[in-house]
Amino acid sequence: MVKSILGSARANLLRTVVLCAVAPILGAVAVRALPEIPDLSGYQSYKTYDPIVMADLRYIVWRGSGVKDCAALSLYRDLRDQNPDRQLMAKAIAAFGEPECGQSNMLALKQAAEYARSVGRKPEADIFDQLAQKTFKPQFGKTDIAAELKVPAKAKAMVLGETTIVLKPGMRVGTQVERVARDWASYEMRWDLSRKLIPATLIGYHEGAFVHKIAEFANIEITPLAGTLIAKKGEQWYGHGLD
Repeated sequence: MVKSILGSARANLLRTVVLCAVAPILGAVAVRALPEIPDLSGYQSYKTYDPIVMADLRYIVWRGSGVKDCAALSLYRDLRDQNPDRQLMAKAIAAFGEPECGQSNMLALKQAAEYARSVGRKPEADIFDQLAQKTFKPQFGKTDIAAELKVPAKAKAMVLGETTIVLKPGMRVGTQVERVARDWASYEMRWDLSRKLIPATLIGYHEGAFVHKIAEFANIEITPLAGTLIAKKGEQWYGHGLD
């Protein structure tokens, strides 16, 4: 597993509209570079009642076209919402975008830290606090993963991976967001950033269909893993090792 993360260099901390990562870690905005989008017209004309989704749409056009839309940040910054997870997401995105527009991100970083604490996400809260105080010093490192497969002579079955996970009713299963809760490429953007999903709301193809199958086997709690913070060093991106 890659370990230790995030830098105080603002340019190396990005928020992406592509929320991803299947992992047993509840972070919050997965952050990676936006892939090239050949046609932005669908995003420019899309209408939604959700201010965060609308902000994300404008953010996609900003990143996809290279034309700044600093006013889009106000949709994140001025969000009126009682859901602390949504507020955390919005304030974090605003904080990472404001320096590009010549705006101070001190307040947004502090607000993000407060919301992170309120939902029990202490690692993120600590990072936002240190970024606001300009004291955060990342440590980057790698852990090599050694692979070895010894198949017994009389084996009749095989498990891919070192362990199995037995699904039990009520178990929380973390999934990626894209193609499970929403899909930018197909303009399926109804997900409201809620922390729990029911099978009926899942994207009906690709990973969404797979998660739906899992839910059919056990009455699980589906949790989209959105909001993970990562940092760039050189040309490599690093995520938190949580150690």
